[in-house]
Amino acid sequence: MTLTNYDNGAVFEREIKADLIRKGWAAVRSAGSKGTIDVIAYHFNVALFIQAKKTGVFPPKERKKLVRLAQRHNAIPMLAEKRSVLFGKRRRGVIFYHLLTIDGEKGEQFEPTDHNA
Repeated sequence: MTLTNYDNGAVFEREIKADLIRKGWAAVRSAGSKGTIDVIAYHFNVALFIQAKKTGVFPPKERKKLVRLAQRHNAIPMLAEKRSVLFGKRRRGVIFYHLLTIDGEKGEQFEPTDHNA
């Protein structure tokens, strides 16, 4: 059975949610919303508004919309993308998180770890 683009996106969003929970964050997926935020995560007093883009392609208009929404709610706007990384002789998909700058550009990489551990 071939997955649709929507199904592939939903699988990736679930991977992000599971990854964040493993790292000590509380995370929820905005299922079926097709909106600005795919995953919301909280850790102590920090909130992340995450847009999942498996290929990392995130149109400027959508990025700026996410940044504005995050600003209104004192959250950190982020892009999550998946890249193939070589581990030994095998490739594995790894989730990378990027902060979004005030003008919506992809900024530095961010690793949401459990800082209380």
